[in-house]
Amino acid sequence: MKELVLNWRVAVLAVLSALCLICMVSEPAENTNWLLVLCLSKVAGIAFGYASYKLFTYWDKRNQLPDIFKEV
Repeated sequence: MKELVLNWRVAVLAVLSALCLICMVSEPAENTNWLLVLCLSKVAGIAFGYASYKLFTYWDKRNQLPDIFKEV
């Protein structure tokens, strides 16, 4: 458990995943460019999700993540 808390890679993955979730479920406030802001937030959410996926696979190949992420 101590490895999980002290590993900075886990924190990076958590922040990127949280940003992905926020962007994907958010809805813009009343704005003249409502549709543009909506589409940009969804694109940003997809980009954050892709970045977290690529970082996870990169670090997992090199065994730099704690064992809690390993499959049973």
